[in-house]
Amino acid sequence: MSNKGLTILQLDLFYCNTVDIIITKHAYERARKRMSWTADAFKRMSEKAWTNGLEHKNTKGQLKHYIDDLWTKYETANSMRIYGENVYFFRSIGPDLCVLITVYKIPTCLTKYLKL
Repeated sequence: MSNKGLTILQLDLFYCNTVDIIITKHAYERARKRMSWTADAFKRMSEKAWTNGLEHKNTKGQLKHYIDDLWTKYETANSMRIYGENVYFFRSIGPDLCVLITVYKIPTCLTKYLKL
C-alpha cells in the first residue's frame, strides 16, 4: 500500500474519540522540526485539531489567503484544521479514518485572525 511515496511502514495509527488518525512519518518530522513537539504531544494536538479545529471553509481574509496557498501544495489532503497556532492537513479515507499528512505553524502576523 503506497500513496505518493508513503508506505505503511512510515505510518503510526492511534485512536481518538471521533476517528482513527494515522500520522505519517513526514508529519512527525515536521512537528518535531517546526514546533519541537514529542510524538506524544503531537498525538494529543492532532486529536484536538481534528475534533476542535477551525475548518478551511470558516477562514477569511489574510488567514484564508495564506491557507489557500498552503492548500494548493497538498493535493492529497482533503481536510484541513487550524488549532492553536498551527495548520494540520488531513486526508479522510473513510468516515472513521484519516491520515495526518503534515503540519505548519501559522506566521505570527496572522495569529491575530485566529478565533481559537
